[in-house]
Parts: sequence; structure tokens; C-alpha cells
Amino acid sequence: MTPFDAKPGETIVGLGLDFRTRLADSETIAAAPTVVSNIAGLTISGQGYSGTIAVATVSIPANQADGTVVLTYVVTGTAGNVRKGYRTIEVCSAIAGFR
Repeated sequence: MTPFDAKPGETIVGLGLDFRTRLADSETIAAAPTVVSNIAGLTISGQGYSGTIAVATVSIPANQADGTVVLTYVVTGTAGNVRKGYRTIEVCSAIAGFR
């Protein structure tokens, strides 16, 4: 999956990850996901889901150095399956670094 580009100080609302291929056929997400980051100081809130898509709101600190943030989403499906997925955010303070 293509990384999401962000600047320090930015809040990303509803950053999602689709678990359709990770869950059993006809299974959907049963509860809000747990989302954690490899970066201290990042704020993750607003975890939610719709069908097979897990979402979260991510606030990047204004003093965050350029680099890669890895988010780990953990969901439980309606059949009891627990799955993990990863989403990356490329933090770049220079506009030229955006896709």
C-alpha cells in the first residue's frame, strides 16, 4: 500500500486500512480496532470501523522529525478471527516531498 504523506503538526482524520483480504469470506470487523504507532508522542484517536475497513485519526506532533511512521491496526472479525495490518505515514516537512 502506498504510504500516506503528512507534515509535522498535521492531523489525518479517518486514515483507513481494508481487512477484506485478511478476514474470512463474509466476515466483517466486530469492534473498533486497536491502533498503535512506533513513534512516541503521536496521538491516535477516533478508532472506528465500517464493514471490513478500520479507521483512526492520527495527529502528528509539530516537532516530529521527517521519517516513516508505522501504524499497527489490530481487529477482531465477526467470526472471532484476530488480524493485524500495517499502514505507513511518510512525515516530510518539505512540500516537495509530497506525492
